[in-house]
Amino acid sequence: MDYKVTVPAVVRDGFLAPCQDLVWFTGPTVEELKFVSVSEVDANFRRLLDALCQTRNAAETDTVPTLQDWLFRTLERLEMPGAGCTTWNDFERKDSKFAEAARVFLNAMDRELPASDPPVGRLPEGLLPDGAQSIAELHSDIFTTGLERYIRHGLRRSTHPRDIRLCEQAIDRLHLLGLQITETGSQACASPVTRILGYTHNKMRR
Repeated sequence: MDYKVTVPAVVRDGFLAPCQDLVWFTGPTVEELKFVSVSEVDANFRRLLDALCQTRNAAETDTVPTLQDWLFRTLERLEMPGAGCTTWNDFERKDSKFAEAARVFLNAMDRELPASDPPVGRLPEGLLPDGAQSIAELHSDIFTTGLERYIRHGLRRSTHPRDIRLCEQAIDRLHLLGLQITETGSQACASPVTRILGYTHNKMRR
């Protein structure tokens, strides 16, 4: 043994709590709890989906289509970032995750798939929770794939003020859920909800 240190010495230097019973769990303030409540976060996300799926004004021909219309067009034309595909098998081979996510999205919206696409069969276990009534209840992986592609390759490339505003709104609300949209894709991040729970103002009052 090259080095030995006693527990009291570590406690004295501030690297170890002297007793587990002294740990104080602090909850968020009333205002913070209202902000991070599940119902409020879920309501914000549902409002985001409503905005993305809302029918566009017929006079606004230069705006990006709605989420469901954009996904349908992408599947119908077999569009891939940078290049298109000639067959469904080629499209699915290049990006099977998006091919599945887009079809599940449209299926959840009761939207017919393009004629060239194979039908959506029995969904994988856990993809749709029991009793799911809307797209907002789909598995998070489906959201990550479908929304990330729509935001990056649809809304973000538009110059229309409405699309720019909707893109910023979508990115901000997804960040609340711990998902950051980057230039090249998406990644998990520390959401404001997590930070509030970890650094609540109540800790300063103890």
